Amino acid sequence: MTVRTLVAVTAVAAASASAAAPKTPFYIFSEKSSLLSFVRPAEPSRYVGYRIVEGDAVTTPAPLAGYDAMPSRREKMPPPPLTGQTFPDPAVPRSATTKAWQAAHENAEHFFRFGTDGAAHYRHTGPEGTRFAVYRGVDDGIEAWMWLEPKEERKGAYLVQQCLLYTGTANTEKRTRTGRTPDLSEYDLWEHGDVRSLSWVRDGNGWKQVAPPTGASAFRGAERKPGGYVGALFASVPGLRTMFFTAPGVALAEAGGKAIDEERRIPAGLVVRESADHLTVSGMYWERTAEVSTHHPADCLHATVDLGPTSKHAPRIVRGKIYDMKGTKDDLFARWKRDFSGAR
Repeated sequence: MTVRTLVAVTAVAAASASAAAPKTPFYIFSEKSSLLSFVRPAEPSRYVGYRIVEGDAVTTPAPLAGYDAMPSRREKMPPPPLTGQTFPDPAVPRSATTKAWQAAHENAEHFFRFGTDGAAHYRHTGPEGTRFAVYRGVDDGIEAWMWLEPKEERKGAYLVQQCLLYTGTANTEKRTRTGRTPDLSEYDLWEHGDVRSLSWVRDGNGWKQVAPPTGASAFRGAERKPGGYVGALFASVPGLRTMFFTAPGVALAEAGGKAIDEERRIPAGLVVRESADHLTVSGMYWERTAEVSTHHPADCLHATVDLGPTSKHAPRIVRGKIYDMKGTKDDLFARWKRDFSGAR
């Protein structure tokens, strides 16, 4: 084959892959295991990270009460079915940090596939059963479905953490392979002495800003290498994680002997990041959220979601949405009210 012929064949293959790529607001890729990256096709250098399986599930023998009072998804659309066509590998936008992105992978524990229909399917198989998650890009973020098919019926709570990553340049190269959003990174600001919070939770009829921890500016420019500031911060400032609890989360904490102050109590689990210039906002809300938190090493927001009670033959499907859009937190709030009944 001549060089000219090889170039022509390569060009045809690339064009075919591009033509087969779905027309969707977001591509969804996975480096490995349960790590996802949500990326807009026109902006491949910026991507929101997500971790579906974060630590072990927390279970209780009896259900937690109070979820019915929380906002629920207005439209009751079922999750998109798993398609047979995988997103074409040549069309995956790879760079030095995203070279390991995959449109599909599978082993005994993890299954992931992003299809040409624009939907991504994930499942995790463990000793307690199989957890399923489905994601589909829309203009203002990612629609999400999650459920557990347990090996044995679960009559109580089954609480799982969800992690939304806003990693910036102050963090490790490993974390930037999953998420890269310098515009929403708190640690990027703190490293340069601008110690302010970009994180907010919805508190009834208003917003509550999550205060930055005392001592966050003491390690400015620490080690001058990727992740140096974050490593020094978490090694030296205790108790960085800041948590908020809905009514079921309060009940769970108090049952374990932990008192929850009023300022840590919220009616629902909407948690967001708004950029310092107020031009970009992102965040997540899941039905049946017991807790949300921020100030984790990966510059992320967490939500603890209850998938129980549930059974293999009648699994409880929980809806969520990951928002990522231009605008302010109030613009995101307007979308949330549109999407979930009872939002305020």
